[in-house]
Amino acid sequence: MIRFLFALCLLVFAGCQSLHTPAANPGGQFLTGQMHYASTKRSFVGDFTARISQSDFQFDVTKGPGVPLLSLRESGDTYVHFEGAGHSWTGNPKIFTPGKLKSWLALHDVLLGRARADVRVTRQGEQLIADFPQTGERFAFQFSR
Repeated sequence: MIRFLFALCLLVFAGCQSLHTPAANPGGQFLTGQMHYASTKRSFVGDFTARISQSDFQFDVTKGPGVPLLSLRESGDTYVHFEGAGHSWTGNPKIFTPGKLKSWLALHDVLLGRARADVRVTRQGEQLIADFPQTGERFAFQFSR
């Protein structure tokens, strides 16, 4: 009986896997402020925090204290984890990226100041606007000092 229970436990827990988000690059730049997201289907305003380095990107949007709207983690160019709007996705963006996440992942390049063909960026003082004409999305950032 004990062998049977042990074998059953092995079968049940064999499929379990812990997912560990890689640690952030401690040398990254830290940005905070407010953002306005607008698309053809939805629009919202929230407070954002971002930690950005050449290889890693962490981006969180909240609505007031303690109300998370979304969380995005990118490590290198092989790992992404997204949670928000009742959905989550984890995977390798080199293999597949859901279409709705592509502009969110592009924010890594936008906030670092890297040029991209799929986005028009306008920066004026502490404001940055990123327009994605192909998807009809707009991200407007007001950075804190």
